[in-house]
Amino acid sequence: MNPLISVLIPVYNVELYIERCLRSLFANTIIDKCEIIIVDDCSSDNSVAIIERLLDENIILKDRVLLLHQIGRAHV
Repeated sequence: MNPLISVLIPVYNVELYIERCLRSLFANTIIDKCEIIIVDDCSSDNSVAIIERLLDENIILKDRVLLLHQIGRAHV
């Protein structure tokens, strides 16, 4: 996979907005020229469940999306 465009989406407790964001992105994505990187920063809401559901609904895009999870937060 050699994408021309990489889209990075930071996620932290955005369950009210993430579905609209991803549906818009999926609808306007040129599949063979784009990769989508979603970085979850330890969301405590349903953001990740919504993302996973949308990826399951969009099998064509599923292999073009990378969902990363932050393992924990460093305390400063």
